[in-house]
Amino acid sequence: MAKDDRSGKRLKYACISAAILVPVVSALVYLAFWPLDLTKHKSRIEPLFSSRVEGTVSFDTISIKFLPSPDIRLTGLKTSGPEGEVVSARRLRLHAALLPFLLGKTVLKDFEADGLALFIRRYRSGGLNIRKFFKAGEAEKDEGRPSIKSLKIVDGFVR
Repeated sequence: MAKDDRSGKRLKYACISAAILVPVVSALVYLAFWPLDLTKHKSRIEPLFSSRVEGTVSFDTISIKFLPSPDIRLTGLKTSGPEGEVVSARRLRLHAALLPFLLGKTVLKDFEADGLALFIRRYRSGGLNIRKFFKAGEAEKDEGRPSIKSLKIVDGFVR
């Protein structure tokens, strides 16, 4: 009789655990494989992006997908530095490698831009505004040189 009580309790706990785990795992799978629209949080995201550059970053929409590898899509991107506009794009897609991303580094596998406008100025000292805007000197000290394996620009220009 004591054995029946133990097996009944085990079955009860197994059912409760399954009832909790199935929805949680389902939600995690949904969040990981389908793009999340984070546009409603852009008032918090834009300052984070702006803190990584020497200027401001703004965009219209942003969506992120985490699996099978991180994928970020922005529309209406506009960036400006101390001297004015630096980069703008109608659509921008950044596709990162998963393993380095999990280890805390970002390695871009693909960089796709539609309607990209890049404004580069050379200072009298020989430096470029784009290096100053992206804080390139600091990035090289901390993380090494950035590299992009694939670059696709549609309907863009560099001036």
